[in-house]
Amino acid sequence: MTKNKKVACYVRVSTLKQAQDDKYSIPEQINILENICKRNNWDSDFYQDLGISGETIKERPQIKEMLKGCSNGIYSRVLVVDQDRLSRSVKDLQVLKEIFKFNNIKLLEISK
Repeated sequence: MTKNKKVACYVRVSTLKQAQDDKYSIPEQINILENICKRNNWDSDFYQDLGISGETIKERPQIKEMLKGCSNGIYSRVLVVDQDRLSRSVKDLQVLKEIFKFNNIKLLEISK
């Protein structure tokens, strides 16, 4: 697939309780994102950080791996169910958005 079709899909929950109370579970997030990719004929890679807080990106190995792919020009889009899956820190979220902007990557959030 060409670069404009490659999508990085990122999913995260910090706790099982969080998924039950106010957010989608990992399987639900994956299902939602897979369906969107299929509808748009996008080739996708999934990155999952399970049981890790969204307060910082420092301790999340999969988001770091995804960012390497973004910096290496693999992706044209990053797809998440909600932007707080990327980060709950306003500072980190701004850093992520700057990385995406610098690498000409669209951030697509499903629920707002």
